[in-house]
Amino acid sequence: MEKERELAIEILSEFEELLDMFNITIPDVDREGKEGEARLYGSTYYNLEDKITDLIKLKFKKFMKLFKDDLIDLCEDNQVMKDEISLYFKAKSKELFE
Repeated sequence: MEKERELAIEILSEFEELLDMFNITIPDVDREGKEGEARLYGSTYYNLEDKITDLIKLKFKKFMKLFKDDLIDLCEDNQVMKDEISLYFKAKSKELFE
């Protein structure tokens, strides 16, 4: 499972605990009315999970690019170091997002 999706699920879990604490159940067309159905359920849950996952990916990629660019700027005229940083971030991005 993608790391970003795992984080999205953790966020949703925290949100469900809050909903449970206030006895709030979010309506969903997939609900069957069974006892014990989650506070977030069915397509509502999965659509929210997908949106949170996409947001995490987008924001993290932007952060990584800014961080990489800042590191490269710090290297000033050292092209070897700049190339090494670029290779490192390319490898890490593959590891994190694939």
